[in-house]
Amino acid sequence: MSTKTEAIIVPAKGEPFGLAEIELEQPQGDEVLVKIVACGTSPPSHPAIPSSSPTPRAPPVPSCKSKKPYACPQWQAMNFGRQRSVEMGNKAGAVMADGKGGEVYGAFFGQSSMGRMALVSEASCIKVPEGTDLESLAPLGCGLMTGAGAVINRLSPPPESSIAIYGLGAVGMAGILAAAHLQVRTIIAIDLVPTRLTTAKEFGATHTLDARAPDLVAQVRALTLHGAGSEYTLEASGNMRAFRTAYEATAPGGHMTSAGTPGPGVKPDFDIFEHVCTAKTYSAVLMGCCYPREFVPFLIDLHRQGKFPIEKISRKYTPAEFDKAVHDMESGEVIKPIIVFK
Repeated sequence: MSTKTEAIIVPAKGEPFGLAEIELEQPQGDEVLVKIVACGTSPPSHPAIPSSSPTPRAPPVPSCKSKKPYACPQWQAMNFGRQRSVEMGNKAGAVMADGKGGEVYGAFFGQSSMGRMALVSEASCIKVPEGTDLESLAPLGCGLMTGAGAVINRLSPPPESSIAIYGLGAVGMAGILAAAHLQVRTIIAIDLVPTRLTTAKEFGATHTLDARAPDLVAQVRALTLHGAGSEYTLEASGNMRAFRTAYEATAPGGHMTSAGTPGPGVKPDFDIFEHVCTAKTYSAVLMGCCYPREFVPFLIDLHRQGKFPIEKISRKYTPAEFDKAVHDMESGEVIKPIIVFK
């Protein structure tokens, strides 16, 4: 039996988001019908937003079922496809409820959760403790998990080290909180927005720097051991100027990882000869390089301890206020809007 619900959709490429009544198909195979309490948002201009042409989700392979789902060879096809799995015939999963039968593709990132109900891949479901504040913690599954995992899982800086974090959106702020949790001695936060730098200081940054400073590399180096640069670096903005600055300000032998992306087709902006001669490590991070079923409950526990106060960077909106939520996010007024479905 199908289920009628309300969702935020894009009718066609280039058109604005809007509320619409849709009809979800009956869950099959590896799917679960989930009531959505709240959902965090990312910018609609984000490179992860799929193209207008839906592509099939590939069948899972053994590595996808391990505790390293981010390393699955079919990751892009399974998350960006927007169609249900091969076993389900790669159907859209929903239609418009206006009787005209227009298809609504709802398998983006395994769930397409911008609705009051959603067909969700079983692999995307995480059991959380009874009494969890689902509204406040709704954004944990994307940028916040990525930023915290980038620091904890990918970089793993020891307490006596230094880390510089470029870009203080949800990913960067989560990285600051993670570095503070690890008690990293020197935590340098870099951004364009003064209020974000203030928040980063409250979250545990030991130093804050204006990303527009022409001598930013020198400023980062001045704050680190022997003026060599940060031993660990998280680039979370996806801006190529920030990328180059972050790489230059990473110490010889240091480790820089990217969680931000400018989109497909952009090449890393560093010289291979310089890279070899400085023995730097450059890596990327996807999904925080974590196993979500263990890492999300870990972040929930940090929040319970007061070590992951993401409500300080969040603001709640109704579905009808979606455009305002996007505006406030893109203007920098709010770091992580949360759409609450009541």
